[in-house]
Amino acid sequence: MISLGEAVTRSLITLEGEFRRNELGYLALTTKVEQPIRDRWAFSLHKMLAPQRCCVAREWKAGGGNRVDLAILQDEVPVVLVELKAMYTFDAAKSERGRMKLIDKLFDDVRRRRRHVAGRADVYGVLLATHPARKVAGEHRGVVKYDKGINRSIRKHGGADVVRSRAIDAVERTLVGRGKISSGELRGGHAFGVDVSVLWWLLNER
Repeated sequence: MISLGEAVTRSLITLEGEFRRNELGYLALTTKVEQPIRDRWAFSLHKMLAPQRCCVAREWKAGGGNRVDLAILQDEVPVVLVELKAMYTFDAAKSERGRMKLIDKLFDDVRRRRRHVAGRADVYGVLLATHPARKVAGEHRGVVKYDKGINRSIRKHGGADVVRSRAIDAVERTLVGRGKISSGELRGGHAFGVDVSVLWWLLNER
């Protein structure tokens, strides 16, 4: 029997296999990536934990009109809650203030959920960062979200690999002492002439 904490980590590490070829890349460039990742992650956990009589819910109603991105329930009681927040690597590479604001908001959500369950459930935060591996062609302007920010950052830093490296370094510095459990990268495939991946950090700050 797999522990719930292990299920959360393992299913996130292997999540790219839940998407069709190039699907995650397309979705990451055209929508808020935390939504498709949350949905596929929930289904992955549903399959993994069904033998343990767990119920996995999306947008679970936590009380007070608030909803949690993802919840694992046993006997209708929440045992794991997860909140997700997403950005682009160019966000992390360019702006400490913006990066800190997003990460602080994620931890605020986690702390609120923890107060709600009063120690009866594990509460995790997941930070996501979409990384396009090259500039977006002008013909896709208006289709790819934030194409101007992507291209501007790649020009400024001298390449997409530099943007990725700076983003990872910046996020890792920001998360020191804040409960990082694991991190990784989901390969999203190819869309609009661009290879795409989604970096992730799994957190459990106390």
